[in-house]
Amino acid sequence: MSAALEAVTRKIRSQQGKKHGRVWHTGEHILEFLGKCPQYAELISTDLDNPAMSLTNFEKEIAAAARANGGGLGGADADNVLRKFYGLPAAGEDAAAPETGGVHVNLSDFL
Repeated sequence: MSAALEAVTRKIRSQQGKKHGRVWHTGEHILEFLGKCPQYAELISTDLDNPAMSLTNFEKEIAAAARANGGGLGGADADNVLRKFYGLPAAGEDAAAPETGGVHVNLSDFL
């Protein structure tokens, strides 16, 4: 696990509160999202230091979106709320995760 993922995980765990409560589930959703998009770990970690961007406030955004959607919110919809709340690019517009080493080779250079 990268240092950024470790840091954001610690911050999320410290803000989650009661296990299986609404805020706890919100934190778990962010951790699942970061499993798919680890390039945003540092940004979300920094945002979690701002009280306005806390898990509690993010949970309020999720709850409002669920109410507006008839009471439920699917995974992709929750991801969209997360992206908007933390100022991340829309799905499909993600920057690639940074490479961790090796050499990038474009095979068309050999044609």
